[in-house]
Amino acid sequence: MGEKIRVVVLPMIAVMLGAAALLALLNWVLVLHTGWLPLDEDVAALWLPLAVALAAVGFLIAPRLHILAFNPKKNIGGLYVVAAIIFVAGPAILVQEYLQATTGEMVTVADAAAIGQHPNARFFTVGSVCLNKHKVPWHPRVSVSGDNDENLDVDLYYAIPFCGTRVWLGLQWQRTFDNRLSDKEKDALFRVFLKDADKDLRAFDPHAVRYYERVGRNSQRRALTKALTDFKHDATAPIFVVAHKEPFAVQGEGWLGGALIAFVTAAALWLLMVSVVPLKPVAERVPTPPGGLTAMLVPHRDAFALPLLVDMNLLVYAAMVFSGLGFLNFEVDDLIDWGASFGKLDHGFGLVRLITATFVHGGIFHILGNMYGLLIGGALLSPVARNTRLLFIYLVSGLGGSVLSVTMHPDIVVVGASGAIFGLFGALIALAGLRDPKILAFRRAVLVNAGIFVVFNAIYGATTPGVDNFAHIGGFLTGLVCGGMIYVIDRREARVTA
Repeated sequence: MGEKIRVVVLPMIAVMLGAAALLALLNWVLVLHTGWLPLDEDVAALWLPLAVALAAVGFLIAPRLHILAFNPKKNIGGLYVVAAIIFVAGPAILVQEYLQATTGEMVTVADAAAIGQHPNARFFTVGSVCLNKHKVPWHPRVSVSGDNDENLDVDLYYAIPFCGTRVWLGLQWQRTFDNRLSDKEKDALFRVFLKDADKDLRAFDPHAVRYYERVGRNSQRRALTKALTDFKHDATAPIFVVAHKEPFAVQGEGWLGGALIAFVTAAALWLLMVSVVPLKPVAERVPTPPGGLTAMLVPHRDAFALPLLVDMNLLVYAAMVFSGLGFLNFEVDDLIDWGASFGKLDHGFGLVRLITATFVHGGIFHILGNMYGLLIGGALLSPVARNTRLLFIYLVSGLGGSVLSVTMHPDIVVVGASGAIFGLFGALIALAGLRDPKILAFRRAVLVNAGIFVVFNAIYGATTPGVDNFAHIGGFLTGLVCGGMIYVIDRREARVTA
C-alpha cells in the first residue's frame, strides 16, 4: 500500500491542489483583476479547469496507473482516468466560482457617470438615475431547443443609456415560439414580442431598483455590445450594468466550503479506488509507450499533414475562445470576422474565405465532431495520402464544398471542416471502389466507416436546422475526384517503375 500512496495517491493530491491554486492565480491576476486575458466567465470558471484537468491527468496521473493490475477484460483503467479528471476538475471549478462570486466591492455613487471611476467595483447603489429611453439599441439572439428542435427561443437584449454617460443598463426578455410554424407566422409573433418588450421597457421604473451589478465578460455582455454596434453606437469599452430589485446579499460564501469538501471527498475516494486494485509484479510493469493521440496532434517527418490540420483547427478555435467570444457557441458576426464564408463577401480578396471557413467552427461540439471525423478519415487515408496529398485533398475538398454551398445558399454563413472531411471520405470510397492495393487489406473497414460517416451526416444535415448539406455534397464529390486522381497517378508510377 505504501508504494500505491507514493506513486499514485500523493501525486494525485498534488495535482488536485496545484490545478486549483494555479487556475485561481491565473483567474485572479489575468482575468478578474487586470483583465489582460479577456476570457468568458464560463470558460474561466468551468471549461478551462476541465481542460487543465484533462491535460494534467493525461500527462501526470495516467502514466502512473501502469503499476496497478487492472482486469484486462474490463476497461477499468479508463474509468480510473475519467474519475481522476473529475476529481481534479471538481474542486478547481468550485474555487473559480468562489473567486467570480466574491470579486468586486459594493460602492455608492452620486450618479451613473461615476460608475466608470470605480473599475474594481462590481455592485453599485446610485443616488440619481436618468435613463434615455429614446431609440434604445437592441439585439435579438435566436436559438432552437427541444428533442426535435421544435422550439424557437428568442432573446431580446436592450442597452439603455444613462443620460450623458458611457454607462448602459442592460435589460433582457425571452420568449419561445413553435419552430414548426411558417416563417410568416413566426415573423408575426416576433413583431408582437417586440411590441411587448418595448412596452415593458417604457414601464421600467429605475426607482424600484435596489442596486446595480456590472456585467462581466459573458454572453450577455456580448449581446449588449452587438446592440450598440447594430445601432451604430461607439462600442469601445462600454460599461454595462443590470438592475436588481431584491435586497443585496453577499454571494458565493458557500463555494469555498464546497471546494474544501469536494477536495477531501475526492482524495478519499481516490485512495479507496487505488487501494482495491492489486499491484502488478515489478517484471510486468511496462509503461504505456507514447503515441496514439499524441502522434495525431504533434507533426513529425513521416506524417505531418494530419497533426497540422488538426492543430490549425484547434488553434483557431482556441484563439476565438481566448479573445473573449465565448465557448459553447459563437455569434454569426464573430464567425464572419474570423473568416466564415458568406456570399456577399466571397469576392475579390474575400475569395480566401472559401478556404479559411474550413478552419473556423461555430462552437465546442461543432469542432469536436469534426476533429473526430478528421482523425478517422486522415488515419484511414494514411497508406495513400499521408502528407502533401492529404493537405491537397483537405484544401481542395473544402474549397469544393464552400463553392457549392455559396452557389446554392449565398445568404448563409458557412463554417466548419465538414466539407473537407467529407472529401477525405469521398477519396476513401473512390479508392476502395477502385480496389486500390494499398487499402485493399482493410477495404471493408474503409467502406463501412466511410459509409456510416457520410450517411449519418447527410441525414443529420437534412433534418437539423443550420447545417448546410451542400457543403457536404460539394466536398464529397470533390473528394471522389481526388481519390480517382490518386489511383491513376499511383498506377502510372507503378507502370514506370515496373
